[in-house]
Amino acid sequence: NSHAASAGPGEAEALLLACFASRCQAKVSVFNLVTLANECMESASFRQETLNALEKNIDDAERLLTAHDGALVPHYLALLLACSDNKLSAYEVLEIIGARPGMTKTYTPMEALAAVACGEDYDVGVRAMSVACMSALGVPATYLTNAEDVLSGESNNKSIRGLANLYTSSLNELIAAVVQNKVMVKVGKACYALITDESRSERERSAGMEMMEELLRLLMRLVSHATENYARLRLSLSKDSPTFVSSGVLSFYTEVLNDPAHKRFHQRSLLCVQALAVLTFKNKAVRGPVAEAHEPLLETLLQAEGNALANKPELFAALVKLHMNIEGGHGPKWQECNERVFGILRHFADTYERGGAKAAVFARCLEHNVDGVPMNRASRANGVSFKY
Repeated sequence: NSHAASAGPGEAEALLLACFASRCQAKVSVFNLVTLANECMESASFRQETLNALEKNIDDAERLLTAHDGALVPHYLALLLACSDNKLSAYEVLEIIGARPGMTKTYTPMEALAAVACGEDYDVGVRAMSVACMSALGVPATYLTNAEDVLSGESNNKSIRGLANLYTSSLNELIAAVVQNKVMVKVGKACYALITDESRSERERSAGMEMMEELLRLLMRLVSHATENYARLRLSLSKDSPTFVSSGVLSFYTEVLNDPAHKRFHQRSLLCVQALAVLTFKNKAVRGPVAEAHEPLLETLLQAEGNALANKPELFAALVKLHMNIEGGHGPKWQECNERVFGILRHFADTYERGGAKAAVFARCLEHNVDGVPMNRASRANGVSFKY
């Protein structure tokens, strides 16, 4: 994006003011907003100029939410995300974006975020922030507007029920937006293109890794907390997971394992294993490619983790569930692989002190699904018991 480097003082405001003109066509406003958002990601000085212009013309800026029957909502949101420098919270998105009088087409906050996340014209940093906000909307704490009262017990049961209903409703809207916009597949493909393309800048590749991390976190939160729309989510995952796994999760997992010194190596490797376990649960369409990659990736993970795996019961439980959900295949070759993998896993299980804290965490994950990862207990791989 070379335009940012040559942008002079006042250019950001000029682009913004053009959007406010009554005769400005929607496509021109969209172009200007996308340009502003992308250039804010390229230049800190341009970002500050744009932020100043927004504050100076705040009334006109807010009218963009209703202009052209609300068609500019996602693009305005993308600009706010870019200007915030990763400081716009998911709750603030809920407050800013919503149905407004006089609009024939409305965007829920979840739909607007999904549109930005899937928007190929946006800088990867903007898309990554959008996915991070979607992920945050999958957490109940995001909806606590008066957290201190709730935690101190001053809120009554009615307000707590209202909060629970708001979260459930919002989560269903989030699932609907993810499914309708094919967020998993589209964002996963974009991440794959970024993290495997060595011609990309370090900033772009890093943003691609962060976006994929947040995407997997979003997936886990949706699977863990979904209620009414759970069946719709599972159906969508069944249809889209072959593409999502091959062009997203496995490549990300490989990149994660190639950088064991990264400060978030453990969080990312855990997310990868849990996501693969979720996607292979009673889903034959993806078992083949995951089963083929499972043992070599496990060996690479063990090389990176070493004996430290014994101190990470959540990761250990996810590896067991992944192997159970894969099943592996048929014939003696698969049986040999099954025995080898379970031999490795059993070795680490034997290092747990029976009844100890780590063994208790492992047991809760395996028996009570406290990690939100399902396990196929009828799996043909279920031939080894763990004593904890």
